[in-house]
Amino acid sequence: MPSIKGWMTEIVYMESHNGKNTNLQSLRIKQIYEEFQGDSLVLDLQNAGISVFDALTSVTKDETRGVEYKPYTVMNSTLVDQKVYDELTTRTLGKDAVPCIFPISANAPLNSHIAVKFRERLKKKLISFLVDDNTEEEFLIKSGNKDILDQDDTGIRAYLLQAHLQTSLLINECIALEMAPANGLIKLVEPAGARKDRYTSCSYLNYFVSLLDIDLLGFRYTAMDDELEFLGVSRVV
Repeated sequence: MPSIKGWMTEIVYMESHNGKNTNLQSLRIKQIYEEFQGDSLVLDLQNAGISVFDALTSVTKDETRGVEYKPYTVMNSTLVDQKVYDELTTRTLGKDAVPCIFPISANAPLNSHIAVKFRERLKKKLISFLVDDNTEEEFLIKSGNKDILDQDDTGIRAYLLQAHLQTSLLINECIALEMAPANGLIKLVEPAGARKDRYTSCSYLNYFVSLLDIDLLGFRYTAMDDELEFLGVSRVV
């Protein structure tokens, strides 16, 4: 939803899969995208990401659901560099592909900018998350949810709580990151043996939304606007 500070962003669902091959990743991405009736797909092209892009650009058969998903490709937008657009369009395998992918090939300066934007929009309270899994479980129990009370089927219990658990893991992952300034840039480093995939996904999504903020606002949001909003006063532009 739009606000005077930018687009209010709700992180309403999250999954995490490590080690799945690119075809399985592509299938799951399309399942979620279609279920949510999405219009934009922010995709990291680094490392295995370009292989995921290639898989997404083909027709994907979903044997379990008995459907076929159209190929996806890079969006035709002023937010996408023309050279990148041309390269990814050439890589697209399927015909009549849905132009929905916003690609990110991050380098050190861009990653620094993405980290700053994530912190900036969090401070402005433009991003909201699901409650943690313990809070959600307590709510479901108190509301008399039959599935959560069924002790014989632990699978449905895990299903109901998994997105909330992922939110808890995201927050813990972000807290564990250490800032390592280098050459005037910000680098966020995860502890040894840990990952920062959830942070990367959310911060890349946030970066895309921050670009949409520019078109929405048409002016630079300031601390004065924050104060005016707190007082219940809208600035006239």
